[in-house]
Amino acid sequence: MLINVLMMSWNRVLIFFLFLILSSCSNKKDKLNFKDYNEWLEKPENGLHKLKNVSGIFYDLQYIPDTAKNKSNISIKIIKFILKISIENSNTSILKYKVQNNIGFDQRIQYYTSEFKNDIVLTINNKKIKALDVLFERSYDLKPYETFILIFEIDNNIDQKEMTISINDKILNNGIVNFKYTESVIKIIPQLSE
Repeated sequence: MLINVLMMSWNRVLIFFLFLILSSCSNKKDKLNFKDYNEWLEKPENGLHKLKNVSGIFYDLQYIPDTAKNKSNISIKIIKFILKISIENSNTSILKYKVQNNIGFDQRIQYYTSEFKNDIVLTINNKKIKALDVLFERSYDLKPYETFILIFEIDNNIDQKEMTISINDKILNNGIVNFKYTESVIKIIPQLSE
């Protein structure tokens, strides 16, 4: 009788520890403070920070999740990405890369400040959405890359199961460069603590 009671207790302890182990391995992250949240977002292994090299042009795309608290009364949602484009193993800006004169340089500035947004598409669940705006943050040769903030406006009711950013840069002519964010990656995004 005593052995049966001990075996039942042992089984309960074992089940309890298995539950703890399985719950700690859950994909859902806890709330993180601002510093830890930003560090988590920037780690490529978490899936929100994508790096791609196409013909010597290096693309660095970072998805910036919406951290607004009360979204129930809002009919639209703003989705943001930070894109950095650089030349592989070079300190030359994409504005000066293979440019012969000032006219070519000026054309690139014109393209990236006003036309680039027409060549970027966000696809969510097979629905294509043009960029609302692209903010070009010029580095003035202080950094070896140029930074763009990609802004999209979507209906708040759209379920973000899967997203793909497609960039068709007419200046660098690398064809369409795609960055895919799967549902499993989007689901594990931690919350920002207050």
